[in-house]
Amino acid sequence: MKFGVGIPNYSRGASVQGVREVARAAEELGYDSVWTTDHILVPKEHAPVFGYVLEAILTLAYVAGFTLRVKLGTSVLILPQRSAILVAKEIASLDQLSNGRAMLGLAAGWMEGEFKYHKINFHQRGRLLDESIQVLRAIWEQPDVSFHGKFYNFENA
Repeated sequence: MKFGVGIPNYSRGASVQGVREVARAAEELGYDSVWTTDHILVPKEHAPVFGYVLEAILTLAYVAGFTLRVKLGTSVLILPQRSAILVAKEIASLDQLSNGRAMLGLAAGWMEGEFKYHKINFHQRGRLLDESIQVLRAIWEQPDVSFHGKFYNFENA
């Protein structure tokens, strides 16, 4: 069995000091992984919990700089609210810079108001997630990549 801990990158307790202390303690205590939460911009009614969130991937990159062993995971990244092409680059970079410690947890998202801020159709988020995962895999697995879908189209990349 493996054990991980959530880094306090969100809510009122989120701070650089808290992130550093929890990640260092996880490393020292033998935890297998540390995880970040993801929200970008939320409606005011969700502000008490998700109104302040340090960006998930950047926080993990910060943690990678002062840890050596603990795996670095997103719990979970709301992929339909992000460019799958950019996430592919960010996670591949995190994985390289951390010596293979990146883990990517993904979700479709649940907060409809958050999708409105991104001008993304909330009711298409499942299909967008599925296609975005195909984009990630294509970029990571194919040396010469082309992709043709409903949301993403590119040639000879």
